[in-house]
Order: sequence, then C-alpha cells, then structure tokens
Amino acid sequence: MRKFTVLTFAAALAAGITACTPTPEPIPPTLLLSVSPNPVTIGQRLSFSLGIQNTNATWNVALFVEDPDGQIDQFLPNRLAGGTPTVAAGSSVVFPSAESTFYLAAAAPTGSHTALLYISLQPLNLEGISAYADAQAAFATVGESGVGNLEGSVLVKLNSLNNSARASVLHFKINP
Repeated sequence: MRKFTVLTFAAALAAGITACTPTPEPIPPTLLLSVSPNPVTIGQRLSFSLGIQNTNATWNVALFVEDPDGQIDQFLPNRLAGGTPTVAAGSSVVFPSAESTFYLAAAAPTGSHTALLYISLQPLNLEGISAYADAQAAFATVGESGVGNLEGSVLVKLNSLNNSARASVLHFKINP
C-alpha cells in the first residue's frame, strides 16, 4: 500500500511539473501587402494583394485605405460576393478579384496613400469603426477621418476590439 501511495504521489508530481512547463510563444504571422501597379497613375486600374506566411491558422481580413486628405475607405470586408475573405498561410487574396463585377481606378487626390491590412483569428469586430449607410450599401463607411488617423486612432480601436490580431501598413503613391 505504501508503494502505491508513493508512486501515485510521484506521478502527480511529474504531471504537475509537466503542466507548469511554459509553452513557447507562436511566431507572429508575416503579412504581405502590395498594390499593383506601383507606382499608380490617375485613371489606372489597381488591385491589392494580401497574403500571410508563418502560420497554420486561417485569418479574417480587413483592408482600409487612407488618402492624402485623410478620407478612409474600407474595402474589406464588404457586402459583395467574396467580400468577407479569409486567408490561410501560403495563400493570397487579390482585391478586387479577377471575377469581380467592379474594378478600382486611381483617382484624385494624388499623393501618398496608406493601406492597412488587418487580420484576426476571430471574426472581425468593426463596431464603432465603420458602418453601412443603408441596407443596399456594398461598402461600409469609416466613421473617422483625418490625416494619419488610419495608423493612429482607427488602428488603436481595431486592436482594442479584436484579439489575436495583426496589422501591416503599406504607403503608396498615386501620381497625376
């Protein structure tokens, strides 16, 4: 009986040590964001390529663009077919896709634009950041504007509402 008690205690002690061993932190995923063509000239069609590396998970995606005047557009998610994309490691999403019924064309204002790729393991919470103007609106309107707010207050709000999230910023220029 004593041997059993000692062995049970030893097994419990070993289990306790194993349970207390810290697990290594996962490597943060690497986000890939580009605009094509680059540089962009007014009137040209453009698209964004979004990708993720160094992860085994599938991520929910948001894409915002701020123009030089501080106007912020939310391209993803949207209410169009395929407008709530997810991206898995080693894959990419092009917005708008080749199958889209619309395209993006570079327009004024010219100058430096900022694109923000935002990903989250959970469904994105965009409450208080953007909203659809009405039931027919395909794209949500970002409630905040102002030069630098995309990388400032909008990103802060995104981070406060979404756990396990990552962001990547791309600066690109639209030329006359």
